Parts: sequence; C-alpha cells; structure tokens
Amino acid sequence: MVKVKLYAYLRDNRGKEVDFEYRTGLTIADIAKELELDLSDVSIIICDGKDDVPEKMKDVEVKEDSLVHFFPPVAGG
Repeated sequence: MVKVKLYAYLRDNRGKEVDFEYRTGLTIADIAKELELDLSDVSIIICDGKDDVPEKMKDVEVKEDSLVHFFPPVAGG
C-alpha cells in the first residue's frame, strides 16, 4: 500500500489521505494522474523523505509502503 497525503486546496474532492495499491513501476506522475491532480498546481513533493519540485519528482517510482506528500504553493502575507 502507498499512502498519499494532500495539503490545502489539493484536498478538495480528494480527501486528506488516499491509499493506493502498490504495483511495480508506479510513479508519482501515475498517482497524480489517478487523483486528477495537475502537477502544475503542486509546489513540492516529498516521497519517503526526499523532496523536490514536481518536474524532478514525477518519474520517481514509489515502493511498497511509500509515503508521498503533495504540497501546493504557499501564499499569504
């Protein structure tokens, strides 16, 4: 099982946490697609403690029991 945590407005119509059945070759981009999550709306992705921008993380293959976090850009003042 792969656990995905979503933050702020990325939770809209998706929930706070989503579990995915692990399958060989499952990537972060695959997870985003299944969640109907546009990676241009994501600022940072963390997968098992490694973080980077979506462009560099999208092709990372997750492992059984991975934990993936999707964070939107931070705004405010």
